[in-house]
Amino acid sequence: MALVFAAPSAADAPAAIPIRVGAALDDSTTTLLYADHAGLFERAGLDVHIEKLNSGSMVASAVGGGALELGKASTISLVLAYVRGLPFKAIAPLASYDGDDPDAGIVVAAGSPIHTARDFAGKILGVASLQDVNMLATESWIDQNGGDARAVKFVEIPPPAIPQALAAGRIDGAPVNEPMLAFARASDKFRVVGYQNDGVAKRYQSAVLFARTDWIAEHRDLVERFVRVVRDANAYAGTHEDEIAPLLAQFVGVDQSALSKVHHPGRPLYLDPARLQPVIDLAARYHVIAKNFPAADLISAAALKPGR
Repeated sequence: MALVFAAPSAADAPAAIPIRVGAALDDSTTTLLYADHAGLFERAGLDVHIEKLNSGSMVASAVGGGALELGKASTISLVLAYVRGLPFKAIAPLASYDGDDPDAGIVVAAGSPIHTARDFAGKILGVASLQDVNMLATESWIDQNGGDARAVKFVEIPPPAIPQALAAGRIDGAPVNEPMLAFARASDKFRVVGYQNDGVAKRYQSAVLFARTDWIAEHRDLVERFVRVVRDANAYAGTHEDEIAPLLAQFVGVDQSALSKVHHPGRPLYLDPARLQPVIDLAARYHVIAKNFPAADLISAAALKPGR
């Protein structure tokens, strides 16, 4: 597998300092994995280390506590951190959702009696983190499709444990992301009953990179080099998904062949407030935050803009 791509020159860059990036086990991390594997970070004078965590809320806690310099998380995790007063700003996009090619879905056991949104009444759904975007999107999808999300119980469960929990009947369903969605589609043990992210919007930016505002201010040059690498890596990933899929397989810990039918997220090049706003509006609608606010408030001045 040849992964070759032009990277920014770092001939005049200062000596690299370690940058720890926390990321969950899903396809929105693929861009970072490619940039690291292909040496793009190194050529930009950046010493980047990607660390696995189970959820965006765990990533946010680690960034807030200084255990990580940067974090990859769902947009909702950043929204929740922001309204709680944590000094975080988004610096780059990593993934976007397109309802015409969904990369997340609600999975149940093959023999489950659940077939419609109404059937989730009284059932238990597993999510990586309570009040993450999967939970809120699922609530919205259920309500929009004739069910009642108030009648559903959500419990936290690590994504790798979901298949076993479904098979054992400990949970009745789970909203999952790729690559787990591909496993469910390919298996005769599970099936997909709906696409929860349609409950947010037909299209929106679903995952971002973020950092503390003080760290951004103290390391502005590093941040600007980092986000340029991510922009270029997203552009490459968006047209070479099959080539770089093995990197995600290795990161998640699955066989490469299992990813052959993965539906990849979009790879946006720039943060777009209009594509972030639906997540904020969703959180306000389900009273996770007191009120909505302009998505532009989430975006760092260090983030790239079109034409830069």
